[in-house]
Amino acid sequence: MITVFGDSLSVSGFGISFKQYLAGDIEFRGVMGQGILKIIKRAEEYLPQAAPDEIIVIEGGGNDVLEVSKKWGCLPPRKPAGEVDFDTYRNWELKMSVRNHTVEFLEKDGFEAILSALMARQTEAAARIKALGRDVIVCSTAVISEDPLSLFNRLCSEWNSAMRRDFGQEAYLDMCSPILPLLKGRTDFIGGTLAELNADSMIIDGSEQKAMELAADRGFGGTIDGVHMNTAAARAVAKAWCRKFPLALHFQPENN
Repeated sequence: MITVFGDSLSVSGFGISFKQYLAGDIEFRGVMGQGILKIIKRAEEYLPQAAPDEIIVIEGGGNDVLEVSKKWGCLPPRKPAGEVDFDTYRNWELKMSVRNHTVEFLEKDGFEAILSALMARQTEAAARIKALGRDVIVCSTAVISEDPLSLFNRLCSEWNSAMRRDFGQEAYLDMCSPILPLLKGRTDFIGGTLAELNADSMIIDGSEQKAMELAADRGFGGTIDGVHMNTAAARAVAKAWCRKFPLALHFQPENN
């Protein structure tokens, strides 16, 4: 039995979830929007009832990258869609201008500052996981933005390297590398508000084809919004899970 504690990537909600391609004795306990410390807290509360041979997986970290980035003001607001008035469009342009200057600073002189804030959270998370008192599989973050070299994916890379170092390759599940070859290089569209994410979800409505069409319309290769996976990425990540747990899981393609 595999029990997964995670965030929106472990939930069938936004984009296409990799979990729909996995067949086996696995249960996902994902909560949308949760950071790593809240995910660990749920695992801590569950462990007293877990079976001795149950495999516990911690999937998270992406929301921590997003939260720290948001506090520094470097996440882009979504460009207004469709026909909008001049003031709305101009307001978006001004916000993007400020955001672009912030990112330019953080990519260079300010990188250590934003990285320090993120890694303090990673250090606390690693200590909490080790204190669980049993072996746990720790997942990498996936990706933040469609540019592998962006500020956001540099932060993800540092987080992932620290997790791999703290827990070792055997206890580490890489959900990032399978997605990187699919990315198209965009950094001006990352996630969105809850209302925007829900609107995306209504468009896709669980359809693999619609997810790929929405991604293509936006110029994305591995995601629908720079964060949540499209069909291609979800399939690639599911196969990585199957390689990690070859005796427990197998790949089950969907056709919808």
